[in-house]
Amino acid sequence: MQKQKYTIYACLIISFATYSFSLKEANQLVKEYQESMAIVSDYMVRTAHASEPQEASHEVLEEKVIKYSDDELRLIAGESLEEINGETVEEKIKQYFPENHKQMTALFKCESGLEANKAGDLSLTFEHNGEVLGSSHGIAQVRIGGNENGVVWNRAKANGMTAKEFIEKLEDPDYNLRYAKKIFDSRGYSAWYNCSKKIGLIK
Repeated sequence: MQKQKYTIYACLIISFATYSFSLKEANQLVKEYQESMAIVSDYMVRTAHASEPQEASHEVLEEKVIKYSDDELRLIAGESLEEINGETVEEKIKQYFPENHKQMTALFKCESGLEANKAGDLSLTFEHNGEVLGSSHGIAQVRIGGNENGVVWNRAKANGMTAKEFIEKLEDPDYNLRYAKKIFDSRGYSAWYNCSKKIGLIK
């Protein structure tokens, strides 16, 4: 009887141990299953979101509009920006050179770009009697003086002005073109030899 009692106790202990182990194992399996389902669910959500069309951004980009002034538009079109009493340089050239204004406009474009304050021939400058001569100025690039084989000529002095005063006068388009007309009447296109040859006015 006592032996039978111990046998029953042994069976109960083994059964309880087996039941505990099975319960623990089952709980672990459930936990792993829940974790797996969470991973699958997260993947499905991300896949569905990626396949949806993206909404257009509401961000408004600032439109950059380049606005040109009237002068800039004329420059782009190749027109002169210089005006003399409301007239363009080309129109003024036509007044001083009515018979060959197209040729003179092309010539002066070559010389100065029709810039009233253009200073050129700076490499030819030299000092004489305290003044710097040799440079050319204005639309027609009128030289204020020169040194030809040791013989100095001075247009500023010939016109009763200092070199500085003459340069200031030559930067006035009216005065410059009027002076250029005198030079042309005396020497023709050859007075502007390099540009005249370049654009075919002389050979």
